[in-house]
Amino acid sequence: QLFMTGHALFLVLFNVTDPLGTILEYLSFWLNSIAVRSRHSTVFLVGSHADEYEQRHGDRQAVEDKVGKVVSKAIRDHRSLHILGGCGINLRDKASVAQFKPNLFDMASELLPQAPQILKDVQDVVKSLPEYNSGDLLPIVAGERLHEAFLELLRNKSATDTAGNMWRSVLKGLENLGVIVQLPETGDSGMHVVVRPQWLANLLCSVVTFRHNFVTSGVLEHRFLRQIWKDVHTFPPQLHSQLYYLLVQTSVILPINPTFTEDGLSLVPCLLPRTVAAEELERVWPGWDQQSNVSNRIYVCGRRKGRPQPLPAMIMPRIVERVLQLTGGRSSLLWQDGCVVGGLRGGFSAKAERLERRDHDVISLEFRRSRLGVEPS
Repeated sequence: QLFMTGHALFLVLFNVTDPLGTILEYLSFWLNSIAVRSRHSTVFLVGSHADEYEQRHGDRQAVEDKVGKVVSKAIRDHRSLHILGGCGINLRDKASVAQFKPNLFDMASELLPQAPQILKDVQDVVKSLPEYNSGDLLPIVAGERLHEAFLELLRNKSATDTAGNMWRSVLKGLENLGVIVQLPETGDSGMHVVVRPQWLANLLCSVVTFRHNFVTSGVLEHRFLRQIWKDVHTFPPQLHSQLYYLLVQTSVILPINPTFTEDGLSLVPCLLPRTVAAEELERVWPGWDQQSNVSNRIYVCGRRKGRPQPLPAMIMPRIVERVLQLTGGRSSLLWQDGCVVGGLRGGFSAKAERLERRDHDVISLEFRRSRLGVEPS
C-alpha cells in the first residue's frame, strides 16, 4: 500500500496450473484493488508453475495459450488498467528468473517516463547525506535542509527557482521514483522527508506485530504509541504525529477519531481476528444464522455490466471504520469480515458482514432495535 502509485509497473502473479475460473477470480480481486488505489496503472501478469503445466500437457505452447486467455479476459474486464500482457515462468528455476529480470527492467524503462537530469542530480544529493548512508542515523531529514541542498545545487548550475515551483516538482518526482517519502505535515512540526524508504518497514513492524499486545482485537489505543515508539532514536517523539498520519495515509491503520490525540482510537485491519466464534456472534446478535430474519437488511456487491465482481481489498475495513466512527469506537464484536455494534441513533444496533456467494462476495448490512445482546450506551 505504501507504493500504490501510477508511476510504477505492477506484477500480478497467478498459478497457471489453476483452473481458468479460479485464476480470473483471484486476479479480479487484486486488479480491482490496484484500480481502486491507483487507476490507469500499468500491469503485467506472470503465471508461475509454468514447468508443471508444460509437463502436464507436454508442450510449451500450452502455457502460452493459457496465459494468453488469462490476459485477454483480464484486459476485457479491467479497462481502467493498462494490462500489457503476460508470460509463464518457473520461479524455482534460477536461470529462468535471471533471464526474466533484465526483460522486466527493459520493459519498465521503455514504459515509464525518463527522469529529467535535475531529478538525477538531486537523487545523488540525497544519497550523499549521512542519514542515507549510515545505519546508525535516523533516515529522516528536515525538508528545509534538503531544500537548502537543492538551492546549492541550482547555484552551482547557475540556475534559480524564484517561485519554488521547481522544488515542489522535484519533491513529487523523487517520491514517484521511490527515492524519498514525505511525512505528512502537522501543526506541531514542519515538513520532514524519509531519505531511505526501506526504513518504513520498521515503522510498519512497530504496529503490525505479534511481539506486543497493545493492539487488542484490531483496535489500537493511541496512548500506547508512546510505549510502542519508546525508542527515541528510531521514533523521535516530536515526529510521532507525522508517523501516525503516514500510517493513516497508507491505510495501515484507519482512524476512528478525527484527530490524533492520546485518548483516541484507530483500527488496524490486518490485526483483526480472522473469524468469530458462533457462540460469540449468537451472544451479541441472537438468531444471526436464521436466514428468515431478513427485515432491515441491505446487500452490497460489486457489479460490472450487470455481472457480479469480486469486492476490492479494504472495502470491509472501511465500512468497519465508518461504523466505529459513528459509535465513537464502541463495538461489541470485530473481525476481518465483519462487525457488530450498538449505540446507533434511535437505539439501533448494526451488523456488517462480508458473505461468500458462489461466484462473488456481498456485504450484508443489517439493523435491528437493540435487545438481548447489544444495548445502546
